[in-house]
Amino acid sequence: MSGNRLVVGDASWADLIPKWLLDEVASERMFIGLASMLKPDIEKVGDAEVVAYLMPASMRAPMYHEYANIYLHLAGKLVLARGRELPEDLRTEHVDRPLSPDELHCLADLRRDIYRARGGEIDNPLLNTLRDFKKHATREQAAAARREEKEARREQETGQGRLFVA
Repeated sequence: MSGNRLVVGDASWADLIPKWLLDEVASERMFIGLASMLKPDIEKVGDAEVVAYLMPASMRAPMYHEYANIYLHLAGKLVLARGRELPEDLRTEHVDRPLSPDELHCLADLRRDIYRARGGEIDNPLLNTLRDFKKHATREQAAAARREEKEARREQETGQGRLFVA
């Protein structure tokens, strides 16, 4: 696994990404890594990672309106989550308003692209150990189920059920 790389929209502007956002990306990645063990179909790229990608891209050139709305929506949510205030017009026009179906489609594509570009799952000693443990436990459960099924077939074939007459 080599999924620790931070993917940005334009590397020449990457030094402008604030430390708090990079810390949030790291926290989200750990949370998502843990949550995906329980729910494998969870999104693998969080809001902070999308904002960290779009922030430098917004410095390079104007963005399509779908991406600008996604950026303002997600960045606004992150800023509010940190307990900061936003101008009322920004909040009502971009943060409180749900993303449109087209914007949601663009966001899903963007998350997939970031996930692929960063190299997939996050490489972290704790997450790697838990993933290995889950694989081993899943294999053990499957083997136990096969043994039980085999024993049930054998009992059925020989007519030896587990009925006891008192």
